[in-house]
Amino acid sequence: MKYDVLALDMDGTTLSSDVTLSEENLEAIKKAIDAGITVLPATGRALSMVPKEIIEIPGIQYAITSNGARVADVLTNETIVEIPITREDKRKAYEIFRENDVFPEIYTNGRSVVMEEQYRRLREFVPEAYWEFFDTNVHPITIEEYEDLIENGHVEKFNFFMRTPEIKEIVMDRLEKETTMELIRSAEGNGEANSRECSKGAALKGLCKVMGHGLGSCIAMGDSNNDVKMIEMAGLGIAVGNAMPNVKEIADIVTVTNDEHAVAKVIDEFFLNDIIETAEELEELKEA
Repeated sequence: MKYDVLALDMDGTTLSSDVTLSEENLEAIKKAIDAGITVLPATGRALSMVPKEIIEIPGIQYAITSNGARVADVLTNETIVEIPITREDKRKAYEIFRENDVFPEIYTNGRSVVMEEQYRRLREFVPEAYWEFFDTNVHPITIEEYEDLIENGHVEKFNFFMRTPEIKEIVMDRLEKETTMELIRSAEGNGEANSRECSKGAALKGLCKVMGHGLGSCIAMGDSNNDVKMIEMAGLGIAVGNAMPNVKEIADIVTVTNDEHAVAKVIDEFFLNDIIETAEELEELKEA
């Protein structure tokens, strides 16, 4: 089978455990693009939070972001595919967050926003390791602007933080019972919520239709629950060696870990080797 699309989860897959892009993966991605392969970053992050060393690779045109809620052109920020949260679910989530003193980010139009009054309390909710990242990537807005997003805006995702495990259980339980959203229990004290119709797999399907590719021509790589549908829907689904057990179980192939340059290995095995073999066959035919 010839594959011409490679969808890559970022954290835990393309990026190493220290959240950097290895030189091996970078060079392999460049070679794949040069060989005519469409490489798609696929992440839970908003577009503005995708590492620049990924977005700025020449030939990267589209990115699946916010767990699949939005596919964007990385150069123009144009929305190609969008699966936003409904107004009813936005309203109910906002009510639950206010009643339980939650710190909620909204991902909208490729960036993360937080109410000014809550942004000033960031260090009460967010682990210290992420303070610098938030200071750089999260945008404070007025309560009026925030509430306008709830009523009228396109919300891709809620990413929210709670101060105690008890509050987290209350919030997650209420969101599950009182909204139709898809919930992800992320790291301790953190949760995520998207439209139930949203997934990286649905976004990949929508983008493939736009690009004129079939899902059978796609390879998808990931490590976590938000990668499952993408891995299942692709022609070849690959879990990295550090993936969650259930992700490995549904994958067609399990490869090496993200710290062993898994992306470079897959590109070499499933894209570049095929091109090299074809070139060698052509050379043999010429000599015959």
